[in-house]
Amino acid sequence: MAPSYYCCDSLTNVSIITALNSQKDHINELGSAHFAADTGQTLTEFYSIDTLGVECDPVTGRKPRGRTNKTAIQKTISPGLQNVLWNLRHSASEHIPGKLSLCIGMPVMIWNNDATELCITKGQEGHVVGWNAKLGPNGQWILETLFVKLDHPAKTIQIEGLPENVVPLMKNSTSIQCLCPSDLTISTSRSQVSVLPNFAMTDYASQGKTRPFNVVDLNSCCNHLSYYTALSRSATCEGTVIVQGFDPSKITCGASGYLWQEFRELELLEDITKLCYIGNLPESVNGKLHNALLCQYQQLKGRGYCPENVMGPIRWTELHPMQTFQVITDSSWQLINKSSSDGLSNEVNIESNKIRKNLCGSFIPAQGSKMIKSNLKRKADDELGTEEPKIKKIRISFGPTPEVPIGFIWDSADYSCSYDSLFTILCEIWIYNPKSWTKSFYTFSHHGKLLADGYKKVIRSVDTLENIRNEVHRSLKHDNPILFPGGDIGTDIHRDCHGLPWGFSRQPVPIPVKTHTRTKCMGFYTYGSRVGYNPRVSKPVQIKAWFHIKSDSNVEKNYLMSR
Repeated sequence: MAPSYYCCDSLTNVSIITALNSQKDHINELGSAHFAADTGQTLTEFYSIDTLGVECDPVTGRKPRGRTNKTAIQKTISPGLQNVLWNLRHSASEHIPGKLSLCIGMPVMIWNNDATELCITKGQEGHVVGWNAKLGPNGQWILETLFVKLDHPAKTIQIEGLPENVVPLMKNSTSIQCLCPSDLTISTSRSQVSVLPNFAMTDYASQGKTRPFNVVDLNSCCNHLSYYTALSRSATCEGTVIVQGFDPSKITCGASGYLWQEFRELELLEDITKLCYIGNLPESVNGKLHNALLCQYQQLKGRGYCPENVMGPIRWTELHPMQTFQVITDSSWQLINKSSSDGLSNEVNIESNKIRKNLCGSFIPAQGSKMIKSNLKRKADDELGTEEPKIKKIRISFGPTPEVPIGFIWDSADYSCSYDSLFTILCEIWIYNPKSWTKSFYTFSHHGKLLADGYKKVIRSVDTLENIRNEVHRSLKHDNPILFPGGDIGTDIHRDCHGLPWGFSRQPVPIPVKTHTRTKCMGFYTYGSRVGYNPRVSKPVQIKAWFHIKSDSNVEKNYLMSR
């Protein structure tokens, strides 16, 4: 039986902190219905006004510039599509609700910074005290103004004609991306009051809050950081309520190596700060940025140096030293304006061209920064860089770039059709992540080890794909010369459908669907357009999923990617 402390009315309608937006939306929907039933009210549904917006560029995420042809854009939305948009969960429409169900006294949360001087800020909690509404063109209620009384605002708000801490929230038009149940994204201009029911919130939205009664749902929290965010909202331990079970391994499995390294770097930075404060920091430690400073300090003190005040779990010693910091050359910075940029010397332009050309791939500026463009014309800019030879972009490929498409050369002596097709697919899988797939191939059998080692040799231009194929073929033929013969007989795909226990899996693979063509070779099997491997408990994988080809087959729609 729960203590009497949790049976008080203080926990009634307290917002639950959860990790997923889908859970938050569902809890808000259930909470709204229960609140209306408990208070003897009926929920009033207010609908948004939607029009089709301009589609954003899928790469940049920005709207096209310039004037749009309004006659070419159908602004109105069909009734069927409008009902779909209205009934979307709130997080599927960027938390701007298409249908807002409210009643007097319901707790709500503001989702837009309408007026920060009046404490009308995103994340501010309150409850409904009234509204102004009108009928829309289809007979639906449209919310014009919502009156909300703020809960514990930063300061007392007094607006003429309204009670204390009561503020009006007007509807505003916002461009949003609506995610439909079919995964179709529709750009919409939505006019609605930016509030949501406040029976649940995500751990992200709860940041910065201090709650005397903190109800949390930790079951869906992904890591210890999410646990910390949710639980640290509590003002007291007695006011914390965990509504269901959770996975303790997420907070007891130990910190990751990256987190350990970050804590250790902070300890070194604290030691450097103390030495700098008392004037004992050597002149050789003069880095301007984080990495350069730590690298200089480590070279001075050694990898095994550990400050005395470092706590036991993250301490390091001479026997187990800290990793060596890599030397990273800091980029040079220069403050310029429009007038000074016109007078840049040719030497500076040539040096910048050298740096830009030495980069692998295209340069991507940091978020929030802009690339400085030269005002010189293209022809003059090319002349400035004539002192340095042009460097072609290096395209990462599987070995040297040939004049013909990369692939296996067919063996006319020992027919290799089946091996060529299968090993090409395995090569495409392996080269996507060689380190991870090499480990997987090693766990299969010696055939997988031969194949993975062979792919490594091909990358280093030590061997060819054909030699690797022939080596694996000879190994398979040695194990079972009947199913893997040589010469012009080839490997019969139809005959191999009975299973092969000498490959990777060491056990037959069940046929999941009936088909006329099925191959099982070295633990890999194909049926229809599907391919998968079964070292122990693997699941089917589609070739079409790797190549991003759409399919209408019911079998192919329900695939699981095996990693």
